Amino acid sequence: MDSRPLRVEQLTQEELALYNLAYLAGTPLNPRVLRNLLGLLRLQCSPTTVFGVLQAVAREEANLRQQRQ
Repeated sequence: MDSRPLRVEQLTQEELALYNLAYLAGTPLNPRVLRNLLGLLRLQCSPTTVFGVLQAVAREEANLRQQRQ
């Protein structure tokens, strides 16, 4: 998997619409996280699996924030 940052400008039209919807709903997402979540949904992963991925991402983000302090 490519670890380079994904810019909003690189999203497809569909991804951009969902990115904007998430932002307006108060849950902004990193474009790469959004793309990965959409990939899981396209693979018909169970909601429980997607939720687990979101929890893991949130934990990792919290760990990174702690390390920066």
